Amino acid sequence: DRANHGAIYRLLLVAGYKIHEAEVRNQLTIRTAAAALACERYRLKHVRWPDSLDALVREKFLDTVPLDPMDNQPLRLRRTKDGLVVYSIGLDRADNEGNINRERQLELGVDIGFQLWDVRQRRQPPVEAPEVIR
Repeated sequence: DRANHGAIYRLLLVAGYKIHEAEVRNQLTIRTAAAALACERYRLKHVRWPDSLDALVREKFLDTVPLDPMDNQPLRLRRTKDGLVVYSIGLDRADNEGNINRERQLELGVDIGFQLWDVRQRRQPPVEAPEVIR
């Protein structure tokens, strides 16, 4: 019976960890979405992207810069060649410079957040995904 209790305890521990991980991902999604929406509102008002998330606070688009629950630092904002990325360092706790992959958020090397495109990059036909070789 003791062996069964240990196995059950391990299963509950793993399940609890997975629930916690899912809740952290939900918080990351909500926080980065709020910051991304504030960035778009800033762009609409100023006809350019903000230089930092602090600019969104100064302009009152956000009350404060949301914290990244992975390291309790402010969320990151990075300008790209075709837009902007608002992101968290993700579950690997490494800053991968805004490498967003919604289908593979749990993989190493992936950050969690949102990509915003410059106006001239919007409404483009979708890029074909590369064929997977198995």
